[in-house]
Amino acid sequence: MRCISQIVSYELSFTMVLLTLFLLYGSLEILSVIYFQEEVLGLWNFLLFGLFFVTALGETNRTPFDLAEAESELVSGYNTEHGSIFFTYMFLGEYCYIAIISNVIVILFLGGWLPILK
Repeated sequence: MRCISQIVSYELSFTMVLLTLFLLYGSLEILSVIYFQEEVLGLWNFLLFGLFFVTALGETNRTPFDLAEAESELVSGYNTEHGSIFFTYMFLGEYCYIAIISNVIVILFLGGWLPILK
């Protein structure tokens, strides 16, 4: 139950940040979002970036948010249940998710392929 409530809370935060961001940009198109960032970067963009980044850390179970299970409940769960190639696929999926979230952050907040600082 702890994992489910953690995932739901992070998804709500993702949704609220993205809705606010798209209302701020005025478009859902990736090109419009990137070109808007070239012209105007406000305080709201940086605040939403911070919130989105912290939420992404929590969603990917990285260091300050890697407490999906309590310390007393850990018996190395998935390490003993999955072996060989299934374990490899599981970790590959986790790191692909990190790469996807990083790409979304670059497109939505850091100007995509356009240099922000001129």
